[in-house]
Amino acid sequence: MWGSRRHFYRDETRTEFRNLLVNLGQKNGRWEPPTCIIADGIMSFAIDIAEELTIPIITFRTFSACCTWTYFHLTKLIEEGEVPFQGAGDVDMDKTITCIPGLEGTLRCRDLPGICRRKEANDPLLQFFIKETAAMPRASGLILNTFDRLEASMVSKLGSFFSKIYTLGPLQGLFDTFAKSPSARTSSNDEFAGMARDSVKEGGSSHSNLQKLIEDIKSMSLAGNVSISSVG
Repeated sequence: MWGSRRHFYRDETRTEFRNLLVNLGQKNGRWEPPTCIIADGIMSFAIDIAEELTIPIITFRTFSACCTWTYFHLTKLIEEGEVPFQGAGDVDMDKTITCIPGLEGTLRCRDLPGICRRKEANDPLLQFFIKETAAMPRASGLILNTFDRLEASMVSKLGSFFSKIYTLGPLQGLFDTFAKSPSARTSSNDEFAGMARDSVKEGGSSHSNLQKLIEDIKSMSLAGNVSISSVG
């Protein structure tokens, strides 16, 4: 049922989104498309349309670099028999995951994305995220809601998929997450808070990356067209 609804809504959205871009691009009898599209990472149809209309597109994920890297290894997790699982009654949730490069021994089953908790490997929702994630590198760049000092190693690894990565965090709710964990109520909270604040200050990594993103979008402009379409 979920699969059939998903295909219906995606087909409808694809058609409407393409019509929107075509209407935006037809000005005074000339084809002047938006300079750039910024689309959610699970909307690969936007990449299809951007390629068809030769419009640059940047993909955007609202979670961390670590989580994004994990999504790129969902197929590997299935091959290794780590997923899918249904929960504590199905597997030891504290079992260490060892097959994701750079995260060996770091993640536990309970740390994996919720979509891993399915009955079958061919579950439509799980396969949907595998397919959408695989399409993301076709975009011109990736925007992540994180900051460099927090996830430098994972951002670097994602560089194997993307030529340009813009970290524009900090993550929403980062401090709430630490506050809920008794073991994390240490002085390190102040350190992380300071790092997050520094990243968005003028001269900070996220502030600088935002300026770089703006400049890169401007450089895509043809004939002075600087419009941006965002979908997500």
